[in-house]
Amino acid sequence: KLESRIKQVEHAARNAQIGAVFTENDLEVGSRDRWTPTVGDESMAAFIRLTIVVRGSDKITEIVQHPVLQRRLPGYTVRLGCGLHVGWAIEGALGSQKKIDATYLSPATNISMALEGATKQYGNLLLISEETYKLFSPFVKKLVRRIDRVFAVQGAEPFDLYTYDCSTKLKVHPDEAETKALTEHVFDYPLGITPEFRAEFEKGLDLYIKGAWPQAKDQLEAANALLVKQAEAAEHLDAPDKPTMALIKYMKEFDFKPPADWTGSRELE
Repeated sequence: KLESRIKQVEHAARNAQIGAVFTENDLEVGSRDRWTPTVGDESMAAFIRLTIVVRGSDKITEIVQHPVLQRRLPGYTVRLGCGLHVGWAIEGALGSQKKIDATYLSPATNISMALEGATKQYGNLLLISEETYKLFSPFVKKLVRRIDRVFAVQGAEPFDLYTYDCSTKLKVHPDEAETKALTEHVFDYPLGITPEFRAEFEKGLDLYIKGAWPQAKDQLEAANALLVKQAEAAEHLDAPDKPTMALIKYMKEFDFKPPADWTGSRELE
């Protein structure tokens, strides 16, 4: 049933898939009244729709809430992680005489895989590379948040890392999942953070990148405390903020003193 719903989303006509809100007019920064979607917007919209479909799957809900599973893994739920990156790739068949699989090879696919794996590190469902961020429209750029500066492997060019703070507490009724996944307002779901928290977080992130880690620690802790306080009155907020805690944890490993070779970025775990 879930597979059928996903296929309906994937194969729907483009105007229904992305939504009537995507028009052919120019966009005024900060507004969605006139919005031309980019390939970056569509890729992120696809992730959001998939998240909605999975969370609204009655079959998955039934399996997850099974008493045996909950006894073994209390509070277990299905979690999707996704890494968005853009680049070239070589498509081909690899394997042996016994087994051959179609695959994609390139540094870009490796970065995408690393981003997906790092969703566990940062605690967010979606991580976005700087190259993908450049493909977003001005409207969507305002919805994502820069959370770190990283590189995939030693010697590689560092890039800014972004996330879309889709609330992990988003709940969708099974009967509404398909409709909501195809809604014209796919970006209308509430974020897991607030503008006030984001402004304070960005100050802490700048201090962290500059190497002022003691000050960054204080600023990030203050920002997180603000979000925790705001979450008392808004249940959809994700507090404490996991990317904030990830940065604090990393700095703590060095006793809040940047390494001698610190250049404002770190390797993805």
